[in-house]
Amino acid sequence: MDIRDYQYRKSGEEKLIAPMKEDNGEIKYYVCYDDLLTILEETHVAVGNGGKTRMLKECNCRYKNITVKAIMTYKAMLTLSKETEDIEKRQCHQAVYFTAK
Repeated sequence: MDIRDYQYRKSGEEKLIAPMKEDNGEIKYYVCYDDLLTILEETHVAVGNGGKTRMLKECNCRYKNITVKAIMTYKAMLTLSKETEDIEKRQCHQAVYFTAK
């Protein structure tokens, strides 16, 4: 594909869109790297903290270039963040317990 095969849409800011198919008229946007985390966070909340399949299906409705790998990396980041949060809570509870005696 050549760059001339792509289109862009200007609504507040320019966004690159995938070539539209004439049968359904859906517009799918290409996500730039800077917006990826925000979009994955919004999608994660929108699907009710659903799994990768639900997130991928929701993302594919609006965006062209969000991959399973991007979603899995995001989910791994959430898991790591949750584990760190749990460790910090346990340490805080232990500190309170030992100072209360």
